[in-house]
Amino acid sequence: MRYVILCVAALGLAILSVPISRHATAADVIQDCTECPEMVLIPAGTFQMGIPETETRAEPANPIVHDDNAHMVHTVRIGQPFYLGKYDVTRGQYATFARTTGRGMKRPDFDQTDDHPVVYVSWDDAVAYVNWLRQRTGMSYRLPSEAEWEYAARAGTHTARYWGDTMDERCQWAQGANQTNNPDFRAPWIAPCNSKFKLTAPVGSFPPNGFGLFDMLGNVEQWVQDCYVKSYEAAPTDGSAFESPNCPSRVQRGGSYRAPPGMLRTGYRDSEDHNNQTVSSGFRVARPVSP
Repeated sequence: MRYVILCVAALGLAILSVPISRHATAADVIQDCTECPEMVLIPAGTFQMGIPETETRAEPANPIVHDDNAHMVHTVRIGQPFYLGKYDVTRGQYATFARTTGRGMKRPDFDQTDDHPVVYVSWDDAVAYVNWLRQRTGMSYRLPSEAEWEYAARAGTHTARYWGDTMDERCQWAQGANQTNNPDFRAPWIAPCNSKFKLTAPVGSFPPNGFGLFDMLGNVEQWVQDCYVKSYEAAPTDGSAFESPNCPSRVQRGGSYRAPPGMLRTGYRDSEDHNNQTVSSGFRVARPVSP
């Protein structure tokens, strides 16, 4: 494993100089304990973060979809490789944490199995989970920064979604609002296609992106570390998280099974109060290569 990590660290910037398709190999995937999430190695690299005006103009108008907070496209350098969850944290994985720590776990009013992504998780809950993983494994688990999340979700692509620019193929790639779970509505509120899942889907039900990550768009919104602000004006360019004292709201990325097509885009940003537990909020974890 060390040989693989050193090679990626040395070549990461070259790897991402052009759009790529780099599905994770067995050597790139780790799992620190049986109840821990599987983690995919993400190489270092540089990318353009944010939503260009051309993308906004190409999307169907929707009054609840706003790109203003992501219009400042800027260059971000991810200087070191890192690990990111191959899937969203599942209900089963979170339940193990909840039983072990005595932390409460709210269940949705619809059917899920332990292979579905956990929901009703606040940012505070997600941080408690990564702290538990730290104690369990001795590894420096954390939430990804917003920049790390977008970099990993893009996987070298420059399109609105990691499979392309249009929403027409959305039901083949991601679980969002569609004709199956919202049959009385039409685009742009929902995708003009049918999914085989009504609400959340088991993790890994859709194709991965170029880094071998599943459900980076759709299924559940994913908490990241950053404090939410309405502009990238002060955003770090080194891949670190933006923090602010007494931060009330944290960033969510990726959209959910309830999201219209315009929200299931790699650059789209959303936010929620840090202590809110919503039926569409979940997360995935990150950690550095070294402990």
